[in-house]
Amino acid sequence: MSFPSIEIVCEKCGGRINRIINVKSLKDVLRPFSGRCNTCGVSLNPSDFELHMEKA
Repeated sequence: MSFPSIEIVCEKCGGRINRIINVKSLKDVLRPFSGRCNTCGVSLNPSDFELHMEKA
């Protein structure tokens, strides 16, 4: 059995911020990165995110 994973991606640079298996709030996912993309450093606002689902 495979579990769905969630990938958090920066819209500006396309860098992967985090990939999680357990569902968490976006604030909890961004907290270790101080609310910034770990690739390009842009400030991320949780209310600006959209949900896109793709079958892997």
